[in-house]
Amino acid sequence: MKPGVQRSVGLFFLAFLFMAASAIPLAIVCYALLGATYRLSDDGKKALGVALWAAVSAFIVLNSFVVALALAAGAAMGIVLAEAIERRWSYGWQLTLAAGAGFTALCTPLFLTWSEARHEATIFFNARIAEFEAMENANTQWIEMFRWWDLHYNYVVLGSSFGSVLALATVTICLL
Repeated sequence: MKPGVQRSVGLFFLAFLFMAASAIPLAIVCYALLGATYRLSDDGKKALGVALWAAVSAFIVLNSFVVALALAAGAAMGIVLAEAIERRWSYGWQLTLAAGAGFTALCTPLFLTWSEARHEATIFFNARIAEFEAMENANTQWIEMFRWWDLHYNYVVLGSSFGSVLALATVTICLL
């Protein structure tokens, strides 16, 4: 097997493992790298095939249209980044493109389901608080931290989401 083929098979395998383990952001990075690799080698059909495979496999394995869309968008972002590399865009512009598009893709479903997401977060935080309060020698700092997160969730979630997207975009571009 050729080294390029081995790398591609390895990235497909890694992406599938990350997806099966619900490590979706890492699967997105793998699919973006695959899409960019095929695009940079002037194989546009395979690059589009990566995006299609990402969507179909996510829908079959995770039964989630939103995750399937996110993985397909990640693979497509790899194709767009490959175009930016070929046009000799600077690292800063590539990072701006990847982070902006990734944050938009992440936050669109979040905004569409904001009240549900907020309600689920409150349930999660209150469950953790109840667990700590049920412990005999509970650390009150954890309880206060979860209360703070529940109170400030509306303000912190978008910033932490952007930080995560920026870190993943940085890793993806550095690996290209």
